[in-house]
Amino acid sequence: ELGKLLQLVLGCAISCEKKQEHIQRIMTLEESVQHVVMEAIQELMTKDTPGSLSPETYGNFDSQSRRYYFLSEEAEEGDELQQRCLDLERQLMLLSEEKQSLAQENAALRERVGRPEGEGTPGLTAKKLLLLQSQLEQLQEENFRLESG
Repeated sequence: ELGKLLQLVLGCAISCEKKQEHIQRIMTLEESVQHVVMEAIQELMTKDTPGSLSPETYGNFDSQSRRYYFLSEEAEEGDELQQRCLDLERQLMLLSEEKQSLAQENAALRERVGRPEGEGTPGLTAKKLLLLQSQLEQLQEENFRLESG
């Protein structure tokens, strides 16, 4: 009941002749209080029954009260966007570090591949050469068998 009374008072405050003053006072309250007031006004504006916002009950809501509601929503969206920007900046920093690390690893691998056989990994190139020679011999034998048969 207290909540309904508060809504009724808010409805009267933002639809009476001194609505500008009341809305200005609401806008000077703490952000958390403004949020609660905004929710109460929003609840008033979105009641289930169409007749619940009749002029006899709460008076007419004008554009100023709707403007207050949307300004409050925009402030929340601004906070969300600011948080999203911070998250994206952190992600960008992590990806930049990863890119730098991968570039260093790539440079090291390129350097290793470019070295002559005597440097770095001596047995690796010789092993590859022996393997390729063995495969070549097998293919030559198979080719000879196919030509003979």
